[in-house]
Parts: sequence; structure tokens; C-alpha cells
Amino acid sequence: MKIIYHCYGGAHSSVTAAAIHLGLIPTDRLATAADLEGLPFYDRMVRADHGRIRLMGVDPDGHQVYVLGRRFMPVIAERVVRGVAEVYGIDPDEILLVNALSSVNLTMKLGGFVSRGMLLPSFGRPVVERGTAGAVRRLVEIVEAARHRAAMRPPRPAGMKRSRPGGADRPKVFYHCFGSAHSSIVAAALHLGMLPEDRVAEAGEIVALTFYDRIDRNELGTPVFMGRDAGGCEVYAIGLAGGKDFLTRTMRSVLEIFGIPAEAMVLHDSLVHVGAWTKAGGVLSRRMGLIRLGRPLTLLGVRRNYAHLAALARRTRAEAWGFGPPLDGGDGGGQ
Repeated sequence: MKIIYHCYGGAHSSVTAAAIHLGLIPTDRLATAADLEGLPFYDRMVRADHGRIRLMGVDPDGHQVYVLGRRFMPVIAERVVRGVAEVYGIDPDEILLVNALSSVNLTMKLGGFVSRGMLLPSFGRPVVERGTAGAVRRLVEIVEAARHRAAMRPPRPAGMKRSRPGGADRPKVFYHCFGSAHSSIVAAALHLGMLPEDRVAEAGEIVALTFYDRIDRNELGTPVFMGRDAGGCEVYAIGLAGGKDFLTRTMRSVLEIFGIPAEAMVLHDSLVHVGAWTKAGGVLSRRMGLIRLGRPLTLLGVRRNYAHLAALARRTRAEAWGFGPPLDGGDGGGQ
């Protein structure tokens, strides 16, 4: 099992919880500065590390214990991890996600902000260490609950093999945007030939797409299966809200911790290929529920930028089929 402790930055409460789980720090006395500073990753993560799932160690039961910094998106991050795992055929019982942030006290928050947010560790680290020492009792409770959940997972029938993810010989394609309701749906539809590439689709053709302007906020982070292309690649749309810069790292980290080659994922940003009209319309339609006002604006923006989305789909399809280079390092590019 992969046990993933997560918190805002993956630098304090999640690291301490993982350390308690692994027996790396004492729990029968207050943790000292030396105890904490000797831990891997403690007060060392920077923003570029957010979203990466980092291995802390292996517990006596053979479970791998990880830490993850997911900022203020615990629910969406958990959906991303579970959703990507499901896409690649990973048994959901292989993953246990544990939110360690509920243990954080005001002293930890203040020290963590000064040390990691302001990059002043000489001032912030002693404060966050003091707060962490005071949070150990609560963290022990979180860890004990996680151990219990791990022990209670359904037994695997005799002779049943563990999941073997990543066996497909074609990559999975993911188009991501804010809410997986507009630009990613259109890009995926173009990729699959559901919309024409040689002309701008009519508004009615776009609205007729199954998921266009219909994904709710409680589905953010969950991959939406759009279909299989002519080359055999499964194509998905996924909404990453405002967390694309670190949640795309999380998506790739899921592959890494399960030993799936990075080439098995083709991941591109479709939102950068539409303008303000689509974004404003999306807020009105999906977030505020004003569909009659918002949907026409999304369509105006999509149709204005249709050629850019068609080009993205063509190049992504070529990349997935092995005929072209990755786009801008794999995350797409702006106009």
C-alpha cells in the first residue's frame, strides 16, 4: 500500500506524521529541534516541490509512506490521485490518503509562513519547530487512525495478483483546464474527431457534446473519459481549478510511484488557448449557476479561439502517436 500524508506544503505536518508512522521521531517526549531537523524534507520544501509525492520510507508492514504538499486543495488533490490511479488500472485499495493539516496549530502556521513562504528559515524554523512539538500528540492520533485503516483494507483473495498498472501500449491523453467543462472538452472532442477541424464548429455542435458546460465543481480533479482515438489512445478531460502548476506534478507523481513510465501520459493545458470570454462565461455558468448568461460567452470565446484548439489537438494527437515532439515541455503553450 502507498500511504500518502498530505498538508499545505508537504514540509511540516505531513512530514512529521510520516516520521511518526515510520518511527523516525520519539512520541513519548517532546520532539526536539534536532529530531525534526534530521527528518527528510522537514522545512525544506519550496513551491516548486508542491504537488510532488515524496517517499519518506517503508513501514514494518511493507507499506510505502509518502508526503505531499497540495496547498489549499485537499479534496481536489485526492480526486486527482485516485482518478489518475483508476485510469491506469491501479487498485484503489493500494492507496491511502491522509490529511495531516488538521493537526496544524497557529504557531506552526506562523513559523511555516515565515520559513517557507517568506524564505526566512533562520527566523521561521524555530517557531515552526516549537509548534510541531506541540502538535505531536494530535499527529499520533492521525497516524494511529491511518494504521488502523491500512490494517482494515479488504483482504486479497488467495492467488490474486497485485494490480499491474501501466500495461497499455498506448499513452493516455489528458487535456486540462480550470473546470473540465469548456476548453478541455472541446480540445478532446477535436482530438477524437467529434468536432470538425477544417472549419469553426457551430455553437449547436459544441453544446451537443456530452460534457460541454455540464461538469460540476464536485467533479474537479476527476478525469472525464471522452473516448479512444484512432491510434488507440484513451482521451480524458480534467479540471484542476487554480492548481494546474502543482496538480500536474501530482498527476505525473502517481505514475512515478507506481513505476509507470512518464511517456504513458500526454498532458496539455487547453485553457491557455482560449480567451477571457470563455473564462468569464465559465464563472457565470458553472460557479454562479447563471447558465443562460454564461454559456453563450463560453461559446463566443471557444469559437473565436477554435483554430488554436484545433491546432493543439492535432499536435497532441501526433505526439501521442509518436509522430511529434512534446508541446512546451508537456504542459501546452499560450497564444
